[in-house]
Amino acid sequence: MSHEAATAPSSNRVVVVTLEKVHTSLAGAAWLQFPRVLKELEDVTVLDLPAHFGSTDWQVPRALFKSMVRAGVSPRTALRRVPIRQKSALPEGEIDVLVVLCTSPFDLFALRWVEPLLARSRRVVAWMIEVWEPNLQDNKLLSEPISLYDHFFVGNQTGAALVKQKLNADNVSYLPPAADVTLFDQFALSGTRPILAMNVGRRAEGQHIYLMDRAIRTNRHYLFDTIVAKGAIDPLEHHQAYAFSAGRSEVMVSNYCRFDQPGMIGDARDVPARIFEGAAAGCLIAGQADQASTERVGFDWDAIVPFGLDGSADALAAVLADPDAVLNYQRAARRSALQCGDYAHRWETLLQTIEMPLSMLTAKRLASMQKEANHL
Repeated sequence: MSHEAATAPSSNRVVVVTLEKVHTSLAGAAWLQFPRVLKELEDVTVLDLPAHFGSTDWQVPRALFKSMVRAGVSPRTALRRVPIRQKSALPEGEIDVLVVLCTSPFDLFALRWVEPLLARSRRVVAWMIEVWEPNLQDNKLLSEPISLYDHFFVGNQTGAALVKQKLNADNVSYLPPAADVTLFDQFALSGTRPILAMNVGRRAEGQHIYLMDRAIRTNRHYLFDTIVAKGAIDPLEHHQAYAFSAGRSEVMVSNYCRFDQPGMIGDARDVPARIFEGAAAGCLIAGQADQASTERVGFDWDAIVPFGLDGSADALAAVLADPDAVLNYQRAARRSALQCGDYAHRWETLLQTIEMPLSMLTAKRLASMQKEANHL
């Protein structure tokens, strides 16, 4: 779809459904940037479960639903027996695009309260953060809701292939994670950065030991997790603080998705959102990644410095010893983020897939990022 075909936003152009109030995980904070970016690009109405429905309450209906389905009860019947409250008013009128942002098959059923919107929507799509082989042991958790959508996007390449194969579904495709590039870009320092490296989330002990030792030897700050946290008090504030720190870090450690769970991912080497976040913040990206997976999402493979999970860091040490090389890697990574890593890029792909026109504001954001990339 060309940017020249862009159109002005219209009433009820986009409705996005989220479970923001119940999914407060640190990883989920990144995905919740998607509807926030869309608000800058489209006429968007965002619907989510009410605040009184907390994440603790969520575990009970989720467990009850799964137990009934595994006992042989049909998903729809099980769903009707699960007590889920919803009091948010639904928008009136016709809807161009209805987007459901979710984390699991259960979420799709839990969002049954939006079903009245389906008949009033020209296009209905879902974007599930990730799917792995263990998630598909109960195929019927996905098979029934997928039929309600014109298209079903999965945020990891492995998951998209699994869903398509196991459910024989043609309306499934891969839509990679992304970042709010402008958020990270605004905090990026152009001069010397006070933080040697940022290594948060899943940790490879070998990498951590190397960076800790280097930080001590060079008398520099190394930012890493010191507690185990499963949720954020405020996901938006957490993500802003994360972006601020990333913009002051020389190196961002980014490995393939769930590298610490080989039993779950098998041979998969999926691209994480962190690679786009760190790149947008102007960091040098160091870690373990797969070339084919990286290039498929458009990210420059040569912008990533190899850094072994076991802490082998010959390549990283050589680059850090050369300030000009550090700047070149940072510039290349930032260029890639501007060219392929923003949520506007994902929105463009989504609209192209369902054959819907691009808004003028989306086209403007894409053109602005490309112009900035060309000047790097």
